[in-house]
Amino acid sequence: AHALLCSARPSGDFTMERRSRLLDERLHSLDQLRPAFDALAEQRCIHLVEAHERFSALVEKKRFGVVYPVLPMDVLGVYVLMPSA
Repeated sequence: AHALLCSARPSGDFTMERRSRLLDERLHSLDQLRPAFDALAEQRCIHLVEAHERFSALVEKKRFGVVYPVLPMDVLGVYVLMPSA
């Protein structure tokens, strides 16, 4: 996905109405992705605790407490890439 985003080049433009409709469709589809986003947040919490415990062991500090994800995750951007032909 990262390579696609970095290599994408615009070949035209849509009307404001079409852009608005495409964006609305994608934003509504985010609800279907929420379980995957929530699972990712849980995995990142576990990773954070493990990393902190490794660090604490190195500096001889006490055990780290519990970390909880704040759900749902914030969506910081949405890209709608359309093929030109």
